[in-house]
Amino acid sequence: MKLSSILPWVQKTAPSQKAVLFFGFHEELISYRLKCLQNHYSGQDFQIVHAVSGSEMIDHLHSSQSLFESNSFKKCIVYQNITDTLMKTYDFITPLLTSPHILLLSSHKLNSRSKLVASLQAHKQTAVIPCYDVDLSEISQVIASYADKISLKVDSSARQYLTCFLSAQLEAFFPTMEMLALYGDSHLLSEKDIRNALKGLSSSMIDDFNQHFFLGNLSALHYLLEDVESSDWISLIRQLLQDVTTLMSFQIYQVMPSLLKEFWMRGDVKFSYSRIPLYQKCLKDWSLERCGSVLEQLLRLETRLKSTPPFCLTEIYHLLLSLSDGQRKIRQ
Repeated sequence: MKLSSILPWVQKTAPSQKAVLFFGFHEELISYRLKCLQNHYSGQDFQIVHAVSGSEMIDHLHSSQSLFESNSFKKCIVYQNITDTLMKTYDFITPLLTSPHILLLSSHKLNSRSKLVASLQAHKQTAVIPCYDVDLSEISQVIASYADKISLKVDSSARQYLTCFLSAQLEAFFPTMEMLALYGDSHLLSEKDIRNALKGLSSSMIDDFNQHFFLGNLSALHYLLEDVESSDWISLIRQLLQDVTTLMSFQIYQVMPSLLKEFWMRGDVKFSYSRIPLYQKCLKDWSLERCGSVLEQLLRLETRLKSTPPFCLTEIYHLLLSLSDGQRKIRQ
């Protein structure tokens, strides 16, 4: 089966296909659509796993018992950069159809003449989605769907502006949406709000800031603090709050850094998979007691930032550098 977009999944009328292949030369479009469907199946209690070879993919397909013995064990198996040799080497259709799992495949090197594409297109229980042209209606509906999941509220003009903005920057689609959710804090955002937010901190700068804060890189943190504008502080503090809360959860569950990936797959605590490397690096230095103390200070800072008058810049610098250091006492 051949589809032109991922709207059937976004509109919650997903086809019954057991495998979906994204192909074409538009790598950003492939990556964005792949992430969208991962989110879709994650929301249906599928465990997202990644295969790096055909043999590993087959192993996942044959696996029917969860490491954590979940009764509703379903995998969404993601295999990127596949080639035509997959069809020659492995019969993955037969085990796929008899398993509870889903396959998401992708490649920017395949085209409509590829054997793998032709085979999956011809099969009734698999589908292919060419990735050449950006579909604005798809972008708009994905914005609406994902915004609802992350409590991001935008009016119609803001959604239209975001559609145009993100269609040209698909690689930043999900980080930008998540940054706006932190910025908006569940309030309705207008087009003007979106423009102001996107002019300020980039998602990469927020990530850099958090890396330096949690790893105690004070000189780099001090350098970044000098470039933060007043309108950006709320976004920064809310991301710090989110990460501190997650670190507290790890301590409560007594999760070792080496087991964070397995813990993420269990789904007991929702957090971004992309942040696992950061959490692994800083977890040993962030005890439950320290997390609780920092959380309290950050919540107080967020309240003061909204008050009149707010904290002055020197107070913010002192507080954040002290919290990052973890060795110096904070004056209450």
